[in-house]
Amino acid sequence: MKKTLIEKSFGLTLILQLFLSSINAQTSSGTKFTEGTWSSVKAKSEHENKYIFVDCYTDWCGPCKWMEQTVFPNDSVGKFYNDHFINFKINVEKGEGIEFKKKYGVNGYPTFIFFDPNGEMVHRAQGSRDAQEFIQLGKNVFIPDSTLYYLQKKYESGNRDSQLILNYIFALKDAFFRMDKYQDIVHEYLESQNKSELSSLRNWEFIKEFITDIKDSTFIYLLNEQDKFIAKYGMQQVYQKIFYTKLDYYSVKKDWKDYSWVAKEYVKLIPEIDSEKLNQIIWNFYENVADSTFLSKADSWGKKLVSMAPNYNNFDTYAHLLFKIGKKEESIATAKRAIEVAKQKGDDFSSTEQFLKNLNPR
Repeated sequence: MKKTLIEKSFGLTLILQLFLSSINAQTSSGTKFTEGTWSSVKAKSEHENKYIFVDCYTDWCGPCKWMEQTVFPNDSVGKFYNDHFINFKINVEKGEGIEFKKKYGVNGYPTFIFFDPNGEMVHRAQGSRDAQEFIQLGKNVFIPDSTLYYLQKKYESGNRDSQLILNYIFALKDAFFRMDKYQDIVHEYLESQNKSELSSLRNWEFIKEFITDIKDSTFIYLLNEQDKFIAKYGMQQVYQKIFYTKLDYYSVKKDWKDYSWVAKEYVKLIPEIDSEKLNQIIWNFYENVADSTFLSKADSWGKKLVSMAPNYNNFDTYAHLLFKIGKKEESIATAKRAIEVAKQKGDDFSSTEQFLKNLNPR
């Protein structure tokens, strides 16, 4: 049968679509990891003059598995990392991974380390992140002012440019180095800033991230000049920073009396209360606070919590608090409500079931 022009056109289109699908199938397989030893990967990197990306993981690490299942198979991630790096995975609790962990100071999972073709570390970060964040992490490797070890070398050589120090501190944080290891650098940066500069957007973001001690001079400045910060960034942001810092500080110190006073003021003054933070406060009251006056306040907070965010965790937390203040029947009813919500969402509620069994032992 003679084919019409339309039929011929359709046939060509179909062939083209199949061809493009084949191409896409070959280029959309996600991140390709090189097999072999660490020494063979370094040799390949040197030979190809290509950077190395190393994913340091363990068998039991949940975020590592999430990266493996969700991010590494992503087409865009694969395209970028396959084009720019030799990708290598290493279990730091098995085989040569044990020595690798010691040599490169891996202390959390997942840890991502980047090496140049000479085998020198240029950057590292820790913790899972989504596809776009992970691509940006890879891009930063080729921007010296964003890489940890370039910034470290500049700093150790005596460079005290305030932007360099700022970038260095954020790079240290992203690598999950303990903050007490670079607290002096944090203060060095702040001391390089005039008081009038502390309320700038750049420094406000810095203060929110790195000032955690209520006795720190910068935190005291924030307290004294809070109206200036509120005028720029709003009461919600500024109050949250002040109260969260105080709550976390007293929690670490296990000073539950001062913690209770701050919590009371927090609930009273914060316009839009964060439900997760309120849940944490009520749970701390359940576990650590004995003062009946404060506990009665927490009862009203619990009602507020399950009203604004009626999820399993909040009902469970409130049930525990109700039991502590002697409202056993209400506690049982609230725990059962928590289980109902968990069943609807498919969440695990075994701890609440055990709580109920402890309330009604047979």
